[in-house]
Amino acid sequence: MKNKNSSKIAIVFEIILIIISVGYFIYSLIFIKDSQLFNIINSFLLVFFAVMLLLNQLTNKSYYKIISIIVVIGFALCNVLNSVSAFTKNIISLGNFSNKNINDVLVWAKENNIEIEQIYEYSDNIKEFFIISQDIDSNIPLKDVTKLKLIVSSGPNYNKEVIIPNLVGSKIDDLLKIKNELLLNNIEINYVKSDLEKDTIIEQSLKGQYQRNTKITFTISLGNEVIEEITMIDLVDKNIFDASLWLKQNGINFDVIYEFSDKTKGTVINQSIKTNDVIKIANDKVSITVSKGQSITVPNLLNMSSNDVINWISENNLKIEFNEIYHTTVPLGNIISANYNEGDIIEDGTLIKITTSKGQIKFPKVDSLQDLRNWANGYNLEVEEQYATNNDVGVGGIISASYNEGDVVDPNTPISVTISTGRPITVPNFYNMSKNDINYKCQSLGLICSFYEGGYSNIQSGNAISQNVSAGATVTKGKTISIALSKGPAKTFTLKLPQATISSCIGDASCTINKLKSYLDNNYPGVSFTFETASSSTFNNAGFIHENSGKVNGTVTDGSVVTQGNTYKIIITK
Repeated sequence: MKNKNSSKIAIVFEIILIIISVGYFIYSLIFIKDSQLFNIINSFLLVFFAVMLLLNQLTNKSYYKIISIIVVIGFALCNVLNSVSAFTKNIISLGNFSNKNINDVLVWAKENNIEIEQIYEYSDNIKEFFIISQDIDSNIPLKDVTKLKLIVSSGPNYNKEVIIPNLVGSKIDDLLKIKNELLLNNIEINYVKSDLEKDTIIEQSLKGQYQRNTKITFTISLGNEVIEEITMIDLVDKNIFDASLWLKQNGINFDVIYEFSDKTKGTVINQSIKTNDVIKIANDKVSITVSKGQSITVPNLLNMSSNDVINWISENNLKIEFNEIYHTTVPLGNIISANYNEGDIIEDGTLIKITTSKGQIKFPKVDSLQDLRNWANGYNLEVEEQYATNNDVGVGGIISASYNEGDVVDPNTPISVTISTGRPITVPNFYNMSKNDINYKCQSLGLICSFYEGGYSNIQSGNAISQNVSAGATVTKGKTISIALSKGPAKTFTLKLPQATISSCIGDASCTINKLKSYLDNNYPGVSFTFETASSSTFNNAGFIHENSGKVNGTVTDGSVVTQGNTYKIIITK
């Protein structure tokens, strides 16, 4: 009984093993990319082993057991082979491009049909145009890479601010150390006769926080020893800074001539006084010739392929920067422009900027304005939208565009598109309509109507007396119409200006004006009043209603007739 139970339990576990093995096999086929062959074989052997184990349990036949043992041996061998990279030795990985010249990598990328995106960043440690980092791991199989983003060094940031210490009293070696540590690239050194020890810094033009490329002049002591002559050293192959520094340190008069040569740019290629010859300090002048690098004649870059340009760049120790744009006529991959023309003479290390074509942009079939916007954004194209009414095209639909489907699009010209605002709406005549009726009419037509208080009129209060868009005009759905509502017929009043209202203000014109404003606002609504003050021949004090008020045209006084909607003036004595 115990054996039967044990057998059943074993069968259950063997079925579970088969399910897990099959699941792993399917997963290996679909999802695992690295070492895929190993994982497929490994998982298949596991499935086969689980099946043989189950069959052996169910039939108790010895050959299933033998096959199971053979499968286990195969499984073990497969794992041993994988441990020594037998399954992956033929897979070529991307590789690490750190500290490699971008020109060399561009050549490699063209050969392997990989798109390179270059992002330039300053670096104090990586040389200019050498690669700092990449966005894809170096162990990724090369076959899986189609685009690679590279961070390329622009060299040190010479606009970066650094703290320049005070070196006065220090030696030239201290200055050279600071120059190298802080990457200062605009140092001028002048030597003068002095009682201070030779090579002691006497003056320094700037100290404190400055950009690396700020010009800083150091005056350094030649000492007071009179030296009449000195033996010339070999300056050839020294850089211009070190060569000129030696000449200055020894008080030698010199000039610099620049010429093209095969030597590294900035190095001395010749000197007018030979090595070991004696220089008379007071009389002799040394001329040093400094290399400008190779003299390079620019070919017709526009007739070359990108690969040919890259090869030419590499051969001549130049630098290259690619830019891609869409073009209406230049085929994909061809060169559109370069920053140097055929026949130009350039130096080694010059940056060549090449613009290549990304091909033509074809106008697509667009079903909606949003489709057009999304497509244009993908190509960084500008879309100029204008709106018009249309009986056939619904609101938001495209009536017309400056291109038809399949047309070649000029990326430098905005795409013009006319968008439908729906059927045109004829503005009704709202004159003498009530506010409620106007609102109902506007809503039914798809218009937005706003209201404001108009003037007095013979039209009933609250009804329309004017509108800012003429009746019969054609507008689009959603147009706002501003409508003035009547205050109703204007009332006429006989003005009463009781003396008691202003009696307390006699002697103060401002007090009288303020009292009258309050009184008139309360008793004559809709009538506007203004005030002015004038000298009186009748009243000795300020604050009275002037004797001429009501007599001068446009002025009123007690007993005058006034009408709503009009403005009247009252004169007060001053």
